Amino acid sequence: MPNMNRTIIMGNSGSGKTWLASRLGRALGLAATDLDDIHWLRGCYEEKRERSEAIQLAHAAASGQAWIVEGVYGWLIEPISYKATFLVWLDLNWDDCYGNLKNRYGGKTDSPSFCELVAWAEDYWNRQTPSSFSGHKAIFESFAGSKARLQTRRDVVEFLRSIDGNPHGMPPAAMT
Repeated sequence: MPNMNRTIIMGNSGSGKTWLASRLGRALGLAATDLDDIHWLRGCYEEKRERSEAIQLAHAAASGQAWIVEGVYGWLIEPISYKATFLVWLDLNWDDCYGNLKNRYGGKTDSPSFCELVAWAEDYWNRQTPSSFSGHKAIFESFAGSKARLQTRRDVVEFLRSIDGNPHGMPPAAMT
């Protein structure tokens, strides 16, 4: 098994990053940091943290000997990627991401925040930023350490199974 003591998990909104980080953290005995908590102020999705402060906080989250950092924000992943021993790219298709986003919102697809998130997440393959498909692909391809690109729910479950023998009884459809 590769050294996963310092793992970054990246992918589109709804790809299952938090779900995977939680289960991987349990299997490896590591705490996970969600980059949403670094990017946004006060745990809401309305006010962004100042960029340099967010980068400092990302460095702090990745400063120990063992950690998991997960998120969509490639601009926060890039400056800490050299510290990682393992990189996971959740490269799931739009239908899986959308289904997970719907589950996250309890099926309330008419709320403005859901509509904004869906519009942003659906544009993942068109944007040309570090927080897009092309940005994540560049990070993945340039990462020199061990890495995994997981493209289906089955890939994710098999990946977890390879780590601890049982992905905590969760079928692929339960990924959110």
